[in-house]
Parts: sequence; structure tokens; C-alpha cells
Amino acid sequence: MRRFPALAMIVASCLWAAPAPAEGERLGIVFPSGWHEAYRSQGVDVQLSEWTPAGESVGNWTDMITVALLRGRSDLDPVGYLQAFLDEFQAKCGEFRSRDVASRKERGRLTAVAFMECRRPDPRKFGPEILLREIEVLMVKAIRGLENFYVVQRAWHGDTVGPGHPMHSEDAGAAWVRFMEQARVCDERPPGISCR
Repeated sequence: MRRFPALAMIVASCLWAAPAPAEGERLGIVFPSGWHEAYRSQGVDVQLSEWTPAGESVGNWTDMITVALLRGRSDLDPVGYLQAFLDEFQAKCGEFRSRDVASRKERGRLTAVAFMECRRPDPRKFGPEILLREIEVLMVKAIRGLENFYVVQRAWHGDTVGPGHPMHSEDAGAAWVRFMEQARVCDERPPGISCR
């Protein structure tokens, strides 16, 4: 919980799947080329991993992907979850922009996606352990599986808008959208929703 602002909210090029069992429901994600797992935490109810590009770490990053699995929480509503997430994040920002939470079914699972930008985050509202910059950008996808609830977050932060910022160029923004679109819940058991 020391790395970036939305991690606390989540908890309250390889194919990676969570949870680890060979059978059952899991989350399939193809990470950008050159990224590595920089942190992993596994508890009874929550599994969390953070990924950064080569040369970055959880203590020194500009771009990060966080994946959370909330075991047994298929009761959560992705839209309600992300709206609460967005509202809480907004309350901690000097300036805030976002797009409405969008929702749809993907492979029979309800999903929701939100995009938000915080400028001048208030460090007093985040706590001293959170690494903050002048601009915090998040794109978050929540997926309600049949067994679990999944949250995928792509984050960028810096002090100026420049290369890497998802709104710096059309290509950068499109890459974030493509990444979120390919993150999906799968289950190889009959009738089967393949991760491939």
C-alpha cells in the first residue's frame, strides 16, 4: 500500500492468470513487452500483483499495472465498485477529470471501466506511504466473475504531460484501451471460456 494512490482502494509479454490453480476461473492478461512483476501479495481473501516496465520498480515508477483478485466476492457490482472508487479518488484531488463509468458484458461476465486524471493530489488525504506526483492518471477495469471479483488498473504519474501520459498522443491512449480490452476472465472447465 505504499506505492500509489489507488492501491488502497483496490484492496478495501506473458500470459498471467489469477488465481494460480490450473483449473477454474481466472483472469487472463497479456502484459506489454518488457514488463516484469515487481510486487506480489497473497492473502486469504485478496491476491495482488504489480507490474512495471523494465528499469522501474514499485519504489520508482512512472507506469504501473496492478491486478487484484478478491476471492469469493462475485457479489460485488462492477459499476457500483468503480463509481465509489472514482468518487473516493476525486475527493483527494485538487483538480479532477474523468469519463463516466462504462459497463458491458464480456464473455458473459459484467465488466465496468473508468478513466480518471487527478492533478495536484493532496498528500494529507493519501498518507505518507503513498508515492505521488503532480498528475495521477488511472484506467480501471472491474470484472465480476462467477466465483471472484477482479480489478485491473493501469496507472501513470508524472509532473508534466509528456511521453507516456495516456492522453499525450492518440497512440498512447489507444494502447491503454487495447490493454484493458484484452484483460478477461476465463474458465477452461466445461462449457469453457478459453484464456487463449
